[in-house]
Amino acid sequence: MACSWEGDNLGIELSPDSTNGGGIERIKNNFAGEYDEVVNVAGYPAIHIDATDMTCTLSAAVSEEHVIGVGVAIYNKVEPQHQDPCAFADRVFTEVVKNIPPES
Repeated sequence: MACSWEGDNLGIELSPDSTNGGGIERIKNNFAGEYDEVVNVAGYPAIHIDATDMTCTLSAAVSEEHVIGVGVAIYNKVEPQHQDPCAFADRVFTEVVKNIPPES
């Protein structure tokens, strides 16, 4: 189930996936040809897809079984942090994973 927030300047969608498994390998296979490289965001392997000057989607494997997607659409680049949609998606993801408890 995704959650989304919309404002005058940007929209954010957060999509956790705990049912499909496969970690970063599943992400890479699902988006083959749609990303440049696997990057490290807050210590997790991730890819950026649908990257334009106004949008970016981050898909990150937080474990072998759990993936989190963060979609960002920037409508007005009025704030300094709104200049790069992928950097903003990374920032949102970094804040989200601070709330994930450690695996036991």
